[in-house]
Amino acid sequence: MKNKLFLKIVLILLFANIFLLQNIKAQQDTSGTVNFYDLSFEELMKIEVISAGKTKEKAGTVPASVVILTREEIESYGFKTLTEVIEHVSGFYNIDDYIKNTGKFGVRGFFAEEGDNPNIAILVNNIPQIFNKLFVPIQAIDRIEIVRGPLSVIYGSGSMFGAINIITNEIGDINKNLLSFSYGSMNSYNVFGRSTGKIDDFKYSFNVCFDKSDGRDVQYSDLMRETDFIAFQQMEKHFGVDYPANTISKKQYETNNLYFNFNGNFHKFNVNLLFNQNTYERFFMYPSIKDGTRSANLNSGITVGWQNKFTDKISLNVRINYNFLYLKQNYDVLSINFYGNDLLTQNNLDAEINNVINPIKNLTIVTGLNYSSYFNYANFLNVPSAGDSSIINSFNEYKPNNHNDLISFFTQGIYDLLDNKLKIIAGLRLEQNNSYTQINTSNNATANADTTYLIFEKQNPVFIPRFGVVYSINKNNIAKLLYGAATKREKYVGVIPEKVQTFEFNYLFTSSIFSSGLNIFLNSFKDLVLSEYYYNQSTQTYTEKYSNSGKMETIGSELTLSVHPIRNLMFELGLTYQETKDKNNVDIKNTYSPNFLGQFKASYIFKKFVFGITGYYVDAMETYWVAKNPITGVDAQRLGDKVDSYYLLGANLKINDIYKGLYFNIRCSNLLDTKFRYPTTHLDAQLTKGTIGDGRFILGTVGLKF
Repeated sequence: MKNKLFLKIVLILLFANIFLLQNIKAQQDTSGTVNFYDLSFEELMKIEVISAGKTKEKAGTVPASVVILTREEIESYGFKTLTEVIEHVSGFYNIDDYIKNTGKFGVRGFFAEEGDNPNIAILVNNIPQIFNKLFVPIQAIDRIEIVRGPLSVIYGSGSMFGAINIITNEIGDINKNLLSFSYGSMNSYNVFGRSTGKIDDFKYSFNVCFDKSDGRDVQYSDLMRETDFIAFQQMEKHFGVDYPANTISKKQYETNNLYFNFNGNFHKFNVNLLFNQNTYERFFMYPSIKDGTRSANLNSGITVGWQNKFTDKISLNVRINYNFLYLKQNYDVLSINFYGNDLLTQNNLDAEINNVINPIKNLTIVTGLNYSSYFNYANFLNVPSAGDSSIINSFNEYKPNNHNDLISFFTQGIYDLLDNKLKIIAGLRLEQNNSYTQINTSNNATANADTTYLIFEKQNPVFIPRFGVVYSINKNNIAKLLYGAATKREKYVGVIPEKVQTFEFNYLFTSSIFSSGLNIFLNSFKDLVLSEYYYNQSTQTYTEKYSNSGKMETIGSELTLSVHPIRNLMFELGLTYQETKDKNNVDIKNTYSPNFLGQFKASYIFKKFVFGITGYYVDAMETYWVAKNPITGVDAQRLGDKVDSYYLLGANLKINDIYKGLYFNIRCSNLLDTKFRYPTTHLDAQLTKGTIGDGRFILGTVGLKF
């Protein structure tokens, strides 16, 4: 094991040095470099972003609520992961269910239990991440653009609440080359190498990282109600497990991440290569017995693009993205003899053509055509220890020559009036899925193969609108009135896409030293997928069926304040109030939706020293309300206990340029070692008291910039 680790570190350093040697010949290029502390708020609002409309727009007048996080800001606070960065963005909150090794975020009062952030579009260098299982090392990030609000017109299904665009390929005269090593709590360490440069007309950026942690150490008895834990002990004794010997999940949530990313640009062509291997241990239905349920995830892809500006009025952008996902899970639950594994492979091809034209003065029209296809899907599940025939030697795949395809056409126009003081935005997306068949085959020792066909029918085209008005009252005051709709594709047979529509008012004031923003929003959800039990008279069995019958509504406001009184001092505050109601069950408090959220950040530079303080508050949350089960007879109840509110503080100290680019950084998250919990979800229903968040975490980093 140590030899393999040593080999990975050597390879990382070797690859990094190859590119560093190439940089000796590179020419200096100052494009894309922005110093966070040198800019006033007025200048920050003029930074161009592309996430909100697939064309460059100034951050202040983008028809959306936009947050821009620069490399300098991220380094000032010493955030150790991308998850920690987003937790400190106003309106976002994280729920760690011990299932996934990266964040699962709620935003604007809504959290989806299933999937990997299915309501937020995740992009890296403007490229949609189809599988959303990506680990991105914090050192690789040049800038993060976060757009809140429905963006389905631009990005399609899955962007119901916005988009997060992670930029890792900016090339400039600062931070060109970086080598760093980090070590901290939970035996966590990180080795990172980075190089960017320019050789003649060829620009490149290169990031490589190996990241490892032993994971948290908690008692299972502290995750379950006392009666539930006693019942669980009795069940485990039945399987031959002697408690309390295995009640501590020490090193059963270990994570390993290997990341490689290369970006190259030559004239009008660009290429992006990605290799991301995650191996992490997770919770699966029941606590682990030995080493932990292990999930190995390989996400690799290549993107090739071409862009050309034919005239001042016409430009074209073409992108083809191919991804391959490999996921293998080995289950470790119930008993020392438990056996089970799950293997999934899937390919995706995503191609898009964008055309930007300016047919008349002050009018910009973006038009695009997108084709996305999932194919070669295969899922083999074999868990004989569970004793359930449906998961013994079960194999699911698409029927031969069947693809899960989606074709989309979108257009958006922006028209400037009154000497560019008034901006009117209108957009529309049309989506059409194909029909395809999934074959499910189950085998067991006592019965013949049972084959079922799940037919996903072709549905009516989905129309998604977007409207907005942006009025620049003067150079310091901007008002926005926005409307947008969004959808999410479903994986269940016989249901239509879930829908949300948002009305939002946004007011922004900026001066050289002060900035404030107020967002008031209303989200209305309909056609949410709900499950119900039905009794079949002929077979005398109960089955679970899905239907579009859920309705929800969230009303909320977000207030952000930023103060930059002197060049080296910065304060930021974010406050969010939101109230979500289930329109079908008005007397039941909504789940996974905190009423109050708060974020605070402050940083100060003194010569070579950078000091940062961070904090965020998350209000109390209820768990899912479970209706009465006609099969088991269990009455309606909450899935788990209500979790209390919590506030976490963090601190960071960085010493720059100790000697010729050498720096040192120490970050402490959860400074006060506060004990807090995330609410129970369907995926970890055994943990009825809720999962426990990480305690005090200290991470030290030594790095070299050159």
